[in-house]
Amino acid sequence: MGASRAVSVLLRHVRQPQDVAAALAAIRRMPRVSELRFEDSGLTSLRFIDQIAGAGFGGGNGQLVRLHVGASNPAATLALLRPYAAHRLPSLDVINNVVRARGKT
Repeated sequence: MGASRAVSVLLRHVRQPQDVAAALAAIRRMPRVSELRFEDSGLTSLRFIDQIAGAGFGGGNGQLVRLHVGASNPAATLALLRPYAAHRLPSLDVINNVVRARGKT
């Protein structure tokens, strides 16, 4: 068998908190998801970060290592996006294409 591949999942037009929760529940059942990408979803707060953490992604031994929040989401411009995501999802290595230095947020 070949080496397992990491999987990137694109979430587009996921606007409501209940839609994010439903999508994350379905994604959680997928093996090897290592990246979540949010595009054109109109995310305006960091609540989705809490939802990702609550769904079991990104813990110290979590599988999620990359998170991308596209510029089409107002949350992408929030100053706390990167530090809050790093705090809530400690397994992240890359947030919006920026490599995270360990020990820093």
